[in-house]
Amino acid sequence: MTVDAPSDAATFSNLNPNTSDADVLGGNSTRVIWGTNISLQDSMHAMKDFLRNFQKKYRMLMEGEVEDTSQLPEDHPGHTKEYVEVMKTMLELNVTPLNLDAKNLKAYPPTRKLWHQLQSFPEEIIPIMDMAVKDVMVELAEKRMHELRAQQPQQSQRGSRVRDMSSAPPMPSSDIDNQGGQTNGAGLPGVDVPDLVGEVDAKIYRVRPFGLDKTINLRELNPGG
Repeated sequence: MTVDAPSDAATFSNLNPNTSDADVLGGNSTRVIWGTNISLQDSMHAMKDFLRNFQKKYRMLMEGEVEDTSQLPEDHPGHTKEYVEVMKTMLELNVTPLNLDAKNLKAYPPTRKLWHQLQSFPEEIIPIMDMAVKDVMVELAEKRMHELRAQQPQQSQRGSRVRDMSSAPPMPSSDIDNQGGQTNGAGLPGVDVPDLVGEVDAKIYRVRPFGLDKTINLRELNPGG
């Protein structure tokens, strides 16, 4: 699934599932972490889906700010994918903590089960969330690198037009290389695309949950963090 995939929760936008329904939405894997009801696979899937697809309209619906999300106009702020935007900013600013409002997990139907588990088993759930954040950050980094590569032909075309308007003859690509110039792989001057995926892969991402029904001491969960 890509970051821009349509929300899997769209058909649940007008529902307010109880705990039993949330168990179904949260996954049905029978392989669980010993001593808990936590499925690593289901929890990872639910958290990634939440990060990719949670929109502000779910929280607005839970808090009674809107009555029917299907009637919101296209330009309504409720359609904003909040955590996609947050993580794009994290990528740009090179930061690793992600502040997570647990009430948003509760508002998003597919993560209602995850919200219950976070209350009961924070030591097991938060590391899963950390891994999910890193995986989605890699996806965003890949997408950003693709966008930067796609911009290079346009930059090269602009550079060619500038050379055509100049009285100086165009310089062969071999001469550019010999003079230490950078090329974009097509023999034209360009800008190197940073290895954003490598940078993300080298980092450790941490989820910092707040808005819980009970307080979790994060220092006890991660003494070195």
